[in-house]
Amino acid sequence: MKIANAETTPFTPPPPSRGGRIDFKTLLEGRPGALNNYQLLLADTDISFKSPRHRHNFEQLRYSVKGATHTGDDCVIQEGELAYFPEGCYYGPQDQSRCGHNSLTMVIQFGGPSMSGYI
Repeated sequence: MKIANAETTPFTPPPPSRGGRIDFKTLLEGRPGALNNYQLLLADTDISFKSPRHRHNFEQLRYSVKGATHTGDDCVIQEGELAYFPEGCYYGPQDQSRCGHNSLTMVIQFGGPSMSGYI
């Protein structure tokens, strides 16, 4: 397990693949390749961030720490709310500009019932 200090670990951008800016601060990570792998991170989502409708082969819990987070047409995680995204569940398209501000979200990702694990 890798544990990071939340105060000293910087936010870093993911490889470019979507529109706008989103930066991640990884706080906990399991063992890569293990079926019980997981990741806990903070996502700093800029008002410019956009993402197409998609799904994952793992599960997610998202807690909106600051500001609302747009996750799809008429789907917003309000500040203080927790949302569950089951493995294989489509969500999006995301367009953070529809919330009118940036957001900070805590995300935990982990393997689901297919036993594919978290990549």
